[in-house]
Amino acid sequence: MEWECGDNFAPIPGRETRDMKRSDYQALVHGTRLVTFPSHFVERQKNVKTVVAGEERKPLAEEVGRNWYLRMPEKDCQQAMDFAKPRSAYWRLLQETWAELFEQVDDFTEVTPPEAPPRFMKLMELEDEVLPRLAEPAGKVEARKRILEIIQTYRPAAATKAP
Repeated sequence: MEWECGDNFAPIPGRETRDMKRSDYQALVHGTRLVTFPSHFVERQKNVKTVVAGEERKPLAEEVGRNWYLRMPEKDCQQAMDFAKPRSAYWRLLQETWAELFEQVDDFTEVTPPEAPPRFMKLMELEDEVLPRLAEPAGKVEARKRILEIIQTYRPAAATKAP
């Protein structure tokens, strides 16, 4: 089986601006192709570091990569499955909330507020708090509202005017 995600335009990864202090490019044009086999799969990547100046996009460097992954026997994955199973309701709600948000906005920009942790850390903290109440309709509504509040906190003021 094969799956491909063609060239997508995305902002520079946060780790590069935060940890590596990169400023020589502003975006990536990247694609991934996965080929699965019974006992393993292969991931092929192509990333083009892109300089963005106004409406102009100019390639700076191209990276290609290939990763091989081996399928582990189910019995060796029990600890991971035990960890994931009780969290799946929250993760599903996160996916639904992001999907709804992306249906409402044409452009998504994110900026980590000064002295704030990365967004994923705030969402992980929220998971622990709301997970026990997700089976209740009111708990799910409240969790979705809080997820959106966290997402909006990491967006510039001009971007949060979108629906």
